[in-house]
Amino acid sequence: MDAQARRRKRREAKQAAWKAANPLLVGIRFIPQPQPVIRLSRKPEDRIAKALEVVNEYGLQIQQNVQRYQRLRQLEQQKNSLIYRAQPKNTSGLPDAHGKEKRHGKSIPLI
Repeated sequence: MDAQARRRKRREAKQAAWKAANPLLVGIRFIPQPQPVIRLSRKPEDRIAKALEVVNEYGLQIQQNVQRYQRLRQLEQQKNSLIYRAQPKNTSGLPDAHGKEKRHGKSIPLI
């Protein structure tokens, strides 16, 4: 008898002893665990309204940043409009293009 056969015999003896000790569990592979059923008795809160609540610190930060960026955007638009109006206009009322040609590369000697 080789080692594998001896091992099988030992395991059969262990299994027989376990089956004799636990006759109700023989053949059962899985025992379902009773899990509680979760039921909500209230409706979930509106996340957007909660984020913008005045009491909420994060909502306050959002509102303050919105106001600050609106002010910055207004100032930038005013500055751009002043620059846009200051440029010379052509007959259509749009700013006149006054681009200059740039030199690229090395200068070319005249010789």
